[in-house]
Amino acid sequence: MKKLMLLLVIALTCGGYAYSQTSGSEAISGERSGYLPKTGDIGVGIAADPILDYIGNMFNGNTSNKSKDWWPKEQTVYLRYFLFDDQAVRLRLNVKSDTKSYNYEVQDDAAKLLNPLSNKTVEDKMVRYENKYTLAGGYQFFRGQGRLRGFYGGDFEYSYNKLSREFTYGNKMNAVNPTPTSTDKFDEATASSGPMGDRPLTVKGVSQHTLGLVAFTGAEFYFYKQACIGFEVGLKLKAEIANKGYTTHETMIGSTYNKLTQNTAQGRTTSGFTMGTSIPETYGNFYVVFHF
Repeated sequence: MKKLMLLLVIALTCGGYAYSQTSGSEAISGERSGYLPKTGDIGVGIAADPILDYIGNMFNGNTSNKSKDWWPKEQTVYLRYFLFDDQAVRLRLNVKSDTKSYNYEVQDDAAKLLNPLSNKTVEDKMVRYENKYTLAGGYQFFRGQGRLRGFYGGDFEYSYNKLSREFTYGNKMNAVNPTPTSTDKFDEATASSGPMGDRPLTVKGVSQHTLGLVAFTGAEFYFYKQACIGFEVGLKLKAEIANKGYTTHETMIGSTYNKLTQNTAQGRTTSGFTMGTSIPETYGNFYVVFHF
């Protein structure tokens, strides 16, 4: 609701300024005043969510503006080509690539063995990798001749998603120290340490492929010539196919060090409807497009 109200404020402000710069008859018709794209025009846009977050935080005095965290980890790009004045083919590309490191200090077992009073520590580390790519293409119909226009259409969508983790430990596992002091629950606020006889080294998550058919509708406001801000909702029919993931871990069997690999999930296929104000998921609802 806050984003929608902010969008309306921005649209009305820009609209009032643009109206004051043109005659009344020109402001009424977006087509006559040259605000709307025409046959052969190309549109290039980006998701407006981080922009609205940043502007909203400027108004409420918040110093932790989300857009700084949002870019460049996740980006959505919009492309479209007008076959007719009121019809266009479109393409949407979303890329999310995020890497986070978690570091914790734990007791240095070797130093503790030599000196029970030692306070020396070593560092455990987990690196979390998340990669998601979405490509969608479809056809879009527009209704209305003023600067506020509605639209509807359909997309075919493909997305790929994978999450992986890699672990390194300061205390080595060996015959002398078969249960080294190690960090547990790296990415939780309640992370703790203790002796561990079985530790993960790599966790390769399930690779998930999603195919979707999307029916969408929404509205755009042309706040300047050939430039608009839009909002979109939709209904998606999707099917998901997942491959196997695996975990590599280390453990001692007697006095022998072992590195083992174990499958974590079997491939699966699911299908169903997903309805909401997000295509895809929780971003890309608001966008800004410029036409040339």
